[in-house]
Amino acid sequence: MSEGHTTTSSNPDFKAKLVRERFVVTPKKKNVSDDDVRIALANRLNFTCYDQYGKKKADFIIRAQNIHTALRIGARIAEHWYNHGHLNKTGRERFNWDQVYTGATRDYEQRWNPDCWACVYKNGRVIRETTPQHNNEILNIIEQVFAHEKCSYQHIPWIAQRLFAQAKRTVDIDYDSNTAMELMGNAGSIKSHILYRDTEGRSELQLDMSQKTSRYVKGAKGAKVKLHECLDIAAILFEGLQLGFVVGRSNFEISNGLISLGHRDSVQADFALRRIKMLDTALKNQKNLHQLNFKPTPDFFHNIQKIESSFKNA
Repeated sequence: MSEGHTTTSSNPDFKAKLVRERFVVTPKKKNVSDDDVRIALANRLNFTCYDQYGKKKADFIIRAQNIHTALRIGARIAEHWYNHGHLNKTGRERFNWDQVYTGATRDYEQRWNPDCWACVYKNGRVIRETTPQHNNEILNIIEQVFAHEKCSYQHIPWIAQRLFAQAKRTVDIDYDSNTAMELMGNAGSIKSHILYRDTEGRSELQLDMSQKTSRYVKGAKGAKVKLHECLDIAAILFEGLQLGFVVGRSNFEISNGLISLGHRDSVQADFALRRIKMLDTALKNQKNLHQLNFKPTPDFFHNIQKIESSFKNA
């Protein structure tokens, strides 16, 4: 059955995809300076929510500065949708955007990345967002084109260029993307492929996550996995691995006398390490609850050692 619904229909498959994207908008004119070029970077999460009969109901797109932020917001949208069938702003069952965003960023971003941003689209329209960013105009146009044209994102820049031309702004738009996560499954079994790269591109991890058995087992172990839980698990993985870069870099700098223990980077790394320990516990809890199998098994602390070593060998 779908999350939050009781029905005799078969379990609808669910899927989600997360992509890293880069749009570069360059004016067509002579003597273009760096200030004239606009770059929009974003992580885009796409997923579909279904009604209780397994029919397609709504497509959502979440764009955010961080992958794990996009995933956590997506998880809360999926959870609310399957429980209530809407994202209304008012009423007893309202979707509280401020609460959702605060919950997704409270444990780390609020202190160490206060300019973190996120935006939710439905049918090309912004339905929730943080304070608009300077590159939102580009992303909003891209999503409007995608909703209207129903084409591949690879073709959208060409269409967007024509829209800019109609507004008397001739530009070239370059587009680059790579997949960070693909998720497929249903309430009984799940298959997720995650591709991780650290911020320097020094390491790559291809991780497959699956439920060991689709047979329902009474009690905690073997509990059927839900879409929002899959997104939460992916968020744990990406954040834990990403924060490993902060800790690994700081360990290298401290051991080589580049910063002191009281340096802001060192304080941030200590905060990040505590957060990693919390994420590691959360991941183990999810693994036991749903009888998940990871190939290879993620190891946040070994990841820190690898990153520290990469700085030593650079």
